[in-house]
Amino acid sequence: MEDAPPPASFASNRPPKQMPSAQGGALAANEPHIPAQGMNAGIPWPLEEAEQEGVPALLVRAHAVVSATPEREMASRDLAAALAHNANTIGPDLCALLREVGVVRPNKGKINARYEKIGNRLPGFTADCLNQAIDAYSAQTAPTAPTTGT
Repeated sequence: MEDAPPPASFASNRPPKQMPSAQGGALAANEPHIPAQGMNAGIPWPLEEAEQEGVPALLVRAHAVVSATPEREMASRDLAAALAHNANTIGPDLCALLREVGVVRPNKGKINARYEKIGNRLPGFTADCLNQAIDAYSAQTAPTAPTTGT
């Protein structure tokens, strides 16, 4: 099914190299395309600069993209497209990272966004939920102050 064209919401009439980047100018070959929902000059690019010690890169990148949206939430399939990640595995991959530190997505993982004729809320992630997970990972790797026995 890899030969199937992308859904209309992800399709573009221009090749990726001609799309504008978050920094302006042409999109670099290694820079993922972000759908209109995720376009915002506040996204910290390049992504490598946004990585934090002890925090999985996927989680940091997802948080950067979701935080840049006005709604501060994003459907899983849009997030997958923004991160150039497999749409079928973005949810399980991020949920595994959340579970590892005891973070649970609110509303059973559903966000407020809806697409065209779909009446149900879509699965996705909120910036607050992803931030909680980042904070939990950071707390795990934070150095502890040595205790002195006086």
